[in-house]
Formats: sequence, C-alpha cells, structure tokens
Amino acid sequence: MERYSDVKKSNLAGMLGNIFLLIIKLIIGLLSRSQALIADAVNSAGDIFSSIMSTIGTKIASFPEDDDHNFGHGKAEYIFSLFIGISMIVVATKLLYDSGKSIFEQKEVAYANLVIIICIITITLKICLFFLY
Repeated sequence: MERYSDVKKSNLAGMLGNIFLLIIKLIIGLLSRSQALIADAVNSAGDIFSSIMSTIGTKIASFPEDDDHNFGHGKAEYIFSLFIGISMIVVATKLLYDSGKSIFEQKEVAYANLVIIICIITITLKICLFFLY
C-alpha cells in the first residue's frame, strides 16, 4: 500500500508539472508557429497520459488476490504499460511524419527568443521533477 501512495504522489507531481508545461508550450508554440514547441506540447500531453495510466495501473495492481485472481492483480501494471507504449509509438510516428513533411517541403526555419525561454523553463522543471521524485 505504501508503494501505491508513493507512486500516486510522484504521478500527481508529474501531472501538475506537465499540465503547466503543456499549457505554456501550446500557447507559445501556436503564437510563434513553432512546430517543435507544439510537438513538445504533445509530448507533455503524452506524459500526462502516462501518469494517469500509471496511477490507474498501480491502483488496480494494489488490489489483493480474490477468487478470480489467485495471484493478485499485479499484471495490471504491465497492461497499462502496454497502453502507454502503444500511445507513444502512435504519437512518435505522427510527429516523425509531420517533421519529415516539413523538411521535404522546405518550410522557412525561424525561431523566437520566447521559444528558447520556454525550453529553458521546461528543462529546469523536468530536472526539478527528476530530483524531487
């Protein structure tokens, strides 16, 4: 039960941090028309999804054994990890396709200082989340 509590706290902190990052990346990405920042916002959404799936899978896995599950519900974590993996493959394939399309269409490459600031904020927050949880 303590393990579930620790996972829940860690996932909650990750979700809150990634919700913040999703919002600022998406807003600044759309305003600056930065495909990279929009893709990174999608990555943050994927991180939120992963945290939700991890929380649900861990909660189900923490249920004790019953008549239908002689060895408990521990396999639920693996099933939810599979959902996370499949979703990451789908999103990565879409982003790879969009990036390749942009390269072959030779769109103009431009950057804004605000995009760099958002990237620095993202890196700092991710490092803090890593060391805290």
